[in-house]
Amino acid sequence: RELALLAVRQNGEALAFASEKVRADRDVVLAAVRQDWRALKHAMPAVKDDVEVVREAVQANGFALRHSSEDLRSDPELVATAMNQQWSSLSVAVMPLFPEADGLDTVFWNSMSDRSGIKGKLRPAVPIGVCT
Repeated sequence: RELALLAVRQNGEALAFASEKVRADRDVVLAAVRQDWRALKHAMPAVKDDVEVVREAVQANGFALRHSSEDLRSDPELVATAMNQQWSSLSVAVMPLFPEADGLDTVFWNSMSDRSGIKGKLRPAVPIGVCT
């Protein structure tokens, strides 16, 4: 673990060569992401679902959101953080397909698409009325 920490602090992408156990270690992945946001793609799935680790990556580059879990790619706060860093990172966000009662926050998504300049280009895969 200590050797892995030394390596990823020098080059975050070194995480790619680490064992699964090391790539599942939150502290090692966080150190790697702080050095290079792209290291997130080498993390094990449980760490890709860690809000703090993903937030650290998207603050460096909004497109890091693509390497997070599906749940976090639809988290309004993380998507907003990613878009504040790079507005076009909205393209890697997961837009919920469910009615507002089930979690679709139309105000959030409309405000983000307005700010990003892609208003009207994002649509649910199925019409919202079909899900009810």
